[in-house]
Amino acid sequence: MRTSMIIAGIMFIIIGFGLVAYSNMMIETTSIPPLIDESTIIDPLNERTFSIFLRQDTYYSLLIETSNSVKVLLMDKENYDRYKSGEEYSTIINRIVDKTLNFSRLLLPSSSIYYLIIRNICSETVIVNVTLSELYVQTTVAELATGMYRLAMVVTGFILVICGGICMLIGVLPSKE
Repeated sequence: MRTSMIIAGIMFIIIGFGLVAYSNMMIETTSIPPLIDESTIIDPLNERTFSIFLRQDTYYSLLIETSNSVKVLLMDKENYDRYKSGEEYSTIINRIVDKTLNFSRLLLPSSSIYYLIIRNICSETVIVNVTLSELYVQTTVAELATGMYRLAMVVTGFILVICGGICMLIGVLPSKE
């Protein structure tokens, strides 16, 4: 009986400390490959168009690095068709970029095919690096299991450690027999 109480105590302590440690353990996440990751050369007064399906309620990161001035446009299919036919169009992004454009939390109005247009507005050839990625957050179990869940794990872990200590004391103390 004494040996089994000591063994139970040790198991409670191990499990208890394991729960406390697990509440702060990192989740392994795999890196999401960029949706666009391209270096391109654009001749003077020409453009490069990227067509890609993007989702609503998803944050995107757009990074454009250029060797000279370019105009960057982002628009949906309807406006792209207007743009190509020379009609008036609307854009989500319409910027002149001299070196770097960085949108770290781009949120789109609807799920659709979008067109990213990079137009060389210079009289020289430009080199443009384009990276478009879905944003994800690497987080800890503690951040995912916020509030009461994390607290419950820690409290349960400590209770198990205390129970383990009591079981070990019972196993070690002399019996009244």
